[in-house]
Amino acid sequence: MNFGNLFSFAPAGDETAQATRQIKRWAERLFGAGLRDVVTVSELRCGEIDCPDLETLVVLSPASGGRRFLKIAKPATAVTETDLVSAFRAGLQQEIQP
Repeated sequence: MNFGNLFSFAPAGDETAQATRQIKRWAERLFGAGLRDVVTVSELRCGEIDCPDLETLVVLSPASGGRRFLKIAKPATAVTETDLVSAFRAGLQQEIQP
């Protein structure tokens, strides 16, 4: 599937980099990530009409296989730990098929 220019990585300034590191720590704790599991946090620009200008994507890639993700409709600098927990509890996590 080709998304063209619908999504692109937003340039990361110091505040954004600091926020994504903090979100990663929260997500690792929330997901119970082990040493071999990978958690990635990205801030993305969305070019579609029905999505926010910036959104935060949290991806868990466990060593056991598969991937799960959470999308939070806020820039990384605005995401709180409560936002992450709420998204997880609301079932917004989805499995990414290879």
